[in-house]
Amino acid sequence: MEEDIKKAWRNSTQTGNDLMCCVDLYNQAQSKWFEEKEEGYLREVWAQVKKSLEDEAEIHFKFPTKLHMEKAEKALTECQRDLEIKIQQLEIKLSNKMEEDIKKAWRNSTQTGNDLMCCVDLYN
Repeated sequence: MEEDIKKAWRNSTQTGNDLMCCVDLYNQAQSKWFEEKEEGYLREVWAQVKKSLEDEAEIHFKFPTKLHMEKAEKALTECQRDLEIKIQQLEIKLSNKMEEDIKKAWRNSTQTGNDLMCCVDLYN
């Protein structure tokens, strides 16, 4: 189309009105070409802006969830640590209680043995 306009312009056998028509047609074609190019560029830029906004929205959406998950993991770790400490304390208490019971049984056994020896001595 542009070549046709240039060809018509070169052939200066046309009247002034024809020439003005050709210039107007050329300007319209050029304007349309710029609009299409600009529209394509704007469409591309707008798509990039939309993508960037979607990415940012996704980050903002995921951040509280991630923060909440991290807090939950930290709380769980602390609970597990507290539970392990309580288990160790209970094991120590149980061990001490068993040790005391063994010593008590040993003393009772020794006392019973001493009482028996005394009875044997008295009998003899």
